[in-house]
Amino acid sequence: MCHQREKAKEDDIQPRVRTQVAYAETKAPRRAMVTENAQLKEETSQLRLLLSDIPYSTLRDLEHALADD
Repeated sequence: MCHQREKAKEDDIQPRVRTQVAYAETKAPRRAMVTENAQLKEETSQLRLLLSDIPYSTLRDLEHALADD
């Protein structure tokens, strides 16, 4: 009877362990996405600053030059 109780406890623990492992495995990709998202936001901010320094007429000229290609 004692062996059956131990087996029941093990069976009860296994799903929780699997759930914890699965959760831990999903955290790594999330961290990578958060890091990548932060990098993309920084790059976007830098590009906006660069574009804000370019005069409008130059952007219009650039647009026409790209359209001609």
